Amino acid sequence: MNYNNQNVSLTFGEIVLGQLKIISELSNHELKTNERLILMDNNRQVIENEDTRLGYIQSIENLCYILKPYFDKGMKKVYDDNLIFLRGFGFQIVEAIKEEDIKKKLESLEGDAKSDFVIQVQLLRTKDVFVELSHLLKRVSYLKAEVYGESINSDDIIEDEEDD
Repeated sequence: MNYNNQNVSLTFGEIVLGQLKIISELSNHELKTNERLILMDNNRQVIENEDTRLGYIQSIENLCYILKPYFDKGMKKVYDDNLIFLRGFGFQIVEAIKEEDIKKKLESLEGDAKSDFVIQVQLLRTKDVFVELSHLLKRVSYLKAEVYGESINSDDIIEDEEDD
């Protein structure tokens, strides 16, 4: 990669940590739709609309794409079970919902309220995927080596016990 006329090479670990940083930054703010009206040239107006919920979902989807070659059986199952919630269209997400209480709630909503509720369901399922991604990184001791600069085979690494 060429950045400001300098050759910059990123390691795979730096890419993963960068994506985790993006997800962390997004999740440190309220996940909502943000709309701003910008007046230009006295007559023209531009409506800027950003939905941080969708950015958060997309960031986790991108992390999945980065780590997909390293998925183990547990991560692959969670990913496969929730893939439609990561990248599906609203109508596909509605069809994929299995929980009866959520289906009943959806039936009672219309328009923007229904769309917002679908995004909330999508967010919840995406967070489940993110939790499993975090467990995957722990299972492979990935962050220990990348964050702390330790060798995975080092005798200095102290393992903490899982609560599970």
